[in-house]
Amino acid sequence: MPGGETVIQDGKVISAFEMSPGSQQVFLQVENRGFFTQNEASIRFDGLPNDITVEVTPETQKIKAHNIGTYSATFTVGSNVSSGKYQITMVVYSPNGMFNKATFEFIVQ
Repeated sequence: MPGGETVIQDGKVISAFEMSPGSQQVFLQVENRGFFTQNEASIRFDGLPNDITVEVTPETQKIKAHNIGTYSATFTVGSNVSSGKYQITMVVYSPNGMFNKATFEFIVQ
């Protein structure tokens, strides 16, 4: 599947996201490279360790073909999370199924 998602931190595209315990907001851009509008497009994160939560807003949105949707994600890292690197996969899906994904390193300091 071609890449279409980027993780944006402070206006820059990143392949690794570093965080200490606490909360931090990032913006995610999702490109619909298909020929059909994706209604109710949502994001989930696979591979997050226990005690890391993420709240994505909006929960769903309509992304027209060849357009980009922007989401806000607030990651919260609990104090029990071990320092280290975790491979996280951001999955973008709609009721029609997954239409893209991106994998990045989530680094807990």
